[in-house]
Amino acid sequence: MLIETEGLRIYHTGDTEYDLRLRALAYDAERPIDVMMTVINGTGGNMNAHEAALLAWQLGPTVAIPMHHILWKDFTGGEQATNDPQLFAQTYQRLGGTGEVKSLAVGEGIQLSRATVNTARG
Repeated sequence: MLIETEGLRIYHTGDTEYDLRLRALAYDAERPIDVMMTVINGTGGNMNAHEAALLAWQLGPTVAIPMHHILWKDFTGGEQATNDPQLFAQTYQRLGGTGEVKSLAVGEGIQLSRATVNTARG
């Protein structure tokens, strides 16, 4: 889902698998993705941390927010699950991603505005 509001372009991957066609979002150089909120849990047909990091690197958001990784209280999600958002951040940085990774705790919010994104842009 792509949301455009108050001068920001926010891409929310939703539950999705990595697909090369998603890179098309990066082709609009005049209107880049400011914020990417991406699933990283790696189960149920969703991207894992590495796939999400690859997509973030390809799209080049200013802020990347890994989501959908703290899903189970007592169940790990299985062998394929990505439960640590640091794996996303490390992979993204190794690929050359330059955006700020914001890993949020359960219940933690984030305020997104043109000013905060410009600050992250440096």
